[in-house]
Amino acid sequence: MKETYIIDTKLLSVYNEIEEYNELIIKRFLSFEKFNGKSENYLKIGKSLTRVKINDLQYEIKGFLQKTDLFFLINNIIANTLNNSSNIYIHSGVIGKEEKGILLLGNFRQGKTTLSLKSLEYGFKIYSSDQSWMTINDGELFLTKGSMYVKELGSKTELSEQVVNSKIKIVKIILLYGLAKNGEFNESIITNGNHNIKNIFPFCNWHSNIPMFTDGTQLSINNHDIKSALEKITKLKLPISIIRGDIDTVLQNLDKEMEMH
Repeated sequence: MKETYIIDTKLLSVYNEIEEYNELIIKRFLSFEKFNGKSENYLKIGKSLTRVKINDLQYEIKGFLQKTDLFFLINNIIANTLNNSSNIYIHSGVIGKEEKGILLLGNFRQGKTTLSLKSLEYGFKIYSSDQSWMTINDGELFLTKGSMYVKELGSKTELSEQVVNSKIKIVKIILLYGLAKNGEFNESIITNGNHNIKNIFPFCNWHSNIPMFTDGTQLSINNHDIKSALEKITKLKLPISIIRGDIDTVLQNLDKEMEMH
């Protein structure tokens, strides 16, 4: 596999010698357009050595790259290529209607995928299912590119029919802290900017806090860029809240809010 992708204003060349990893790599980069050429920035996956270069950042991972490492490595590379004070790559989902969206944040198994799939019954679209490229522009937050696949519960990964073809304006950010079939609905709006930065930050650098099992390489990320972007986001006139409770009640409330926008 030899491909070069356009990531905002930068190029990234991807080379892979392990054929069984091609499908996973292609899916991770589905959100980005291809470029006919090469870049000085690269990911080179070999059978005994993996090398990464992004500007001044360089990794050299010795040994056969484990498939479990690949997911975190690629997200780390995309984030390091993309992130600046106006762009941020974040572990999140986005659902919405008529090019207006709700940014969904939550740790693994807190209900992002479940809520996204259930939201289709309420007339929502899934604009991003797992990784989202967010852009701050003219005092508003937009989804510029979303991950284009949904991991169906109990099934294999499938391509989503919903693809972002234009920027989606974010009208609300929610942090999911447990969805339950009969749970009592509760929403707490967080107005403290510093508190919100601390709440959102882990979803922007999670891929750098996972140890590489192949050879123990420590991934890194520019936390300054993340903090700069989040400071801008928390100063926007955008409600940020923590939500718990029954999934249908959550979606009924979100549906009503979407009608107001």
